[in-house]
Amino acid sequence: MNLRRLKDNRGATFLAKDEINKFQTGFEAWPQVTYHAIGQPLWENRLNMTSESNFGYLNMQIGNELESSNNDVFNRLRSTTGKSFRFDSDNTLSAPFKWWILKANPFVGGRLTGYSKSLENNGPNGDATGRFIGSLGFEGSTQLWRAYALENKLLRINGLRHIITPEVRWIAAPIVTKKPEDLLQYERSDALNDYNTATISLRNRMQTRRGPPWALTTVDLLEFDIGAHLLNSPKKTATNLVVPTLMTPEGVIIPRRDSYLQFDLRTPITNRITLESVGNEFNLSNKTFDVLNIGTTFKRSEDWDYFVGFRHIDKTSNTVTLSTNTLIGKKWRLNVAEAFDLGARTESGDTTSKNLFSNFSFTRESHDWIAGFNVFFDVVDRNKVFSFVFQPKGIAKSIGQSYSLAGR
Repeated sequence: MNLRRLKDNRGATFLAKDEINKFQTGFEAWPQVTYHAIGQPLWENRLNMTSESNFGYLNMQIGNELESSNNDVFNRLRSTTGKSFRFDSDNTLSAPFKWWILKANPFVGGRLTGYSKSLENNGPNGDATGRFIGSLGFEGSTQLWRAYALENKLLRINGLRHIITPEVRWIAAPIVTKKPEDLLQYERSDALNDYNTATISLRNRMQTRRGPPWALTTVDLLEFDIGAHLLNSPKKTATNLVVPTLMTPEGVIIPRRDSYLQFDLRTPITNRITLESVGNEFNLSNKTFDVLNIGTTFKRSEDWDYFVGFRHIDKTSNTVTLSTNTLIGKKWRLNVAEAFDLGARTESGDTTSKNLFSNFSFTRESHDWIAGFNVFFDVVDRNKVFSFVFQPKGIAKSIGQSYSLAGR
């Protein structure tokens, strides 16, 4: 059960969650309450405070399916977590300002986490403990543009504008009072250690105007973004399967990894065909692509489109995805998707081709609600998931229930 209340820049949630299927690994809360305030102005709008605090009685269930397949890994995972009360408060104070064409936002932060138990003697039976993380960072951006008097009837170009947006983000946590190996693990923030990361990016937009002379509208011809993600934290080795994480300058917590370049490209080739290549990651240490994506959307009509995509993950998979999305009548929408892995790795290290999943969803829009039914066939884990979803229009969080039928 997940209850939420939002008002202006403040919100509160109540979460009660129990993993009914004991063969699955998942987070449990009995319950957990959260309060957050985003961008609360202070000192006559000179400062902004963003805060999120939660308290609950938590557990991370390790699925018993792993116990039968790899008992050693199961026991080591069980030693990193257990039932305990947990309090977490993450607060950031920023001072945004604008100077000439530069927008800047320096900030400092503090995260305090407390547990009623801790890891001791390879088990979650230690005394109560806590941890503080002190951080600081900076965000800066500007925007430059130039217009060109270009005309081309074949390409339907009526003037051309190039918009360039350079961005710099940096965040570091020099103060971490407790190692993640000493803390119970419920979410990625529990595995945070000292980090020092930066992102330097350059966003490009090429735009023109199209339409009748009396109603010209601006459209994007090309979007191309490139960013260098410098994750220059020292590599840490996992102890008891606790993999240290870090905070990116975008505020996302991820497992520690090598620095990489990210490339994003999107261009409408015609009115019906759009080419996208988003989320490509080039590893700066190994000099290889960790992730490579490319996809094409074909818009047959205003109510019907197709998608064909390819995703390469280094030494893991080469996936082809096919999907179609169509409007039936005025309120019903059907979506069907299929995925195949053409380079799946077996335990022996060989590659093979196999079906990954099949997905079928049927939704209906009313005046205030969106109701949906979804069927997901996970071929790899031989699992079938049936979902019923009810979502008020304008609210990102859905209300619903999922039922899982494992085939093993």
